[in-house]
Amino acid sequence: MKKSLKIFLTTSLTSVAVIALTAGITVATKSHPTEKLPELAVLANNQNLKYKNYQSLMFELQPGRVDPKQSFASAYVEDPIFKTNSEITANNKYWENLLLPKKILTKSEQQNQDFYITTSQAVPLNVFKDAYNIQFKSFANDLEGVLYLRVSFVAKDLNKNLTPNVTTIYKLSGFKKITLSDVTNTIFLKNDATQLRNEQIDQYQTFTALKEAYQKLQNDSQKRAEFIENTLVLAGTSDTARIDYRKTEVSFEDPNVIKINFYLAPLIKSATLTDLNSIQFHNTEGFYTQIEKTFHIEKFK
Repeated sequence: MKKSLKIFLTTSLTSVAVIALTAGITVATKSHPTEKLPELAVLANNQNLKYKNYQSLMFELQPGRVDPKQSFASAYVEDPIFKTNSEITANNKYWENLLLPKKILTKSEQQNQDFYITTSQAVPLNVFKDAYNIQFKSFANDLEGVLYLRVSFVAKDLNKNLTPNVTTIYKLSGFKKITLSDVTNTIFLKNDATQLRNEQIDQYQTFTALKEAYQKLQNDSQKRAEFIENTLVLAGTSDTARIDYRKTEVSFEDPNVIKINFYLAPLIKSATLTDLNSIQFHNTEGFYTQIEKTFHIEKFK
């Protein structure tokens, strides 16, 4: 039986609240000063919803049919870099359908959807719908196996003395961490967009002159990378990858052959609490794909 994922709402109406949540493990944040109420408890108080203890208003996010250990966090974002689940488009509507159901769901119905949310007092997020527009946006960190869910509450009528805007970020850990083998098939050069820069190469009178110009840069990785990218070759990659020109190697074979060993690394969703939209060019050891291409320079035949 799957364990619940418990979310404890933290405080401060003027800043983002962060809730620690780990798949399969109940994690509680440290208690906050009693004079401060959790954001959603404050919203409940604004609407005169009668709960025994606003301080203990605690929302629980539980997995239904989703097993985080078997899924990438990016499977549950709207714009994944690489598609891991063709059946899911995790946009605002997706989360709204899950977390703001139009009817009260039975336990069986809840467990038959990806996620569901309620409180220990069986209070759904729906209780805030009359007074607030509720919006959802999810972000992934596939390197760490973390999904962030941002829930925003915007008051519909400020004249009712409601807290105007509240944003809460839920941090869901325990998802699969990406490896190179997971993305190898998405990392490639586009052959029709990869070609020699003949106009730049034409500045050299001989093949030897071109080779020597490159070899003079062997001790300067930055200038060598710029020479490959801006003088030798125009290379196009898949949308999920970039070339690390500092790692890329070039060899010259008389009379007119250049062999380039391209080092490609993936672009990976790497959201953090301070930068939810972060995308990392993950050019670390063990995360490269090497592709060698051979070019013949017609000018030096």
